Amino acid sequence: KAVVSTQSTGGEVSNLVVFTAFSRDQDHKVYVQHRLVEQGGRIWGLLQQGAVFCVAGNSKNMPFQVKDALIKICMVHGKLTKTDSESYVEQLIRNKLYQTETW
Repeated sequence: KAVVSTQSTGGEVSNLVVFTAFSRDQDHKVYVQHRLVEQGGRIWGLLQQGAVFCVAGNSKNMPFQVKDALIKICMVHGKLTKTDSESYVEQLIRNKLYQTETW
């Protein structure tokens, strides 16, 4: 699992950063939502530039935990209230800028 950040110029990827999150290979579990919060400033900045946020994986708890992490990022780095952060994420979903593929 990874959180990936890219920046493009003219359709070409100019910067790719991968943050791994291993939940099975170690005693201390690190999940995607933890990495998202750690990289909150970067995530917020990319969203402000029109990035598409994609979530893929197990549908049990992860999608809800990732969405909660994104709401937290909006509150901390976007300085939005909880209600405004929830509305912002829902707007991303409506505009197809927040997409999930879970199973």
